[in-house]
Amino acid sequence: MLMQSTEILEALTYPIDFTTDVEFKEFLQECELDDLEMAFITLRLEGLTMEEITEDLGEPAYKIRQTVREKLTRGALHEETNGAWGDDAKTGVDKGTGRV
Repeated sequence: MLMQSTEILEALTYPIDFTTDVEFKEFLQECELDDLEMAFITLRLEGLTMEEITEDLGEPAYKIRQTVREKLTRGALHEETNGAWGDDAKTGVDKGTGRV
């Protein structure tokens, strides 16, 4: 089992950041990252170098990073066009509830 990032754990202790954290986790779920890709993100947040990540995960970190970039880009484009959750940045309307 991978250890959680200290930054993520610290962010969870600040109630002002709670909504942002939840939205970020939802966004990552929408991007359909696998365990290896999530581990990569966690290790980068912890400050490990690409070489250290390669050692820890047993896979080339640069290759994982490219896959993560592609999935996050697709997820961001999907969110921008569909606004599945949260406020639509262009209209200010929450598409889930229709509230402004």
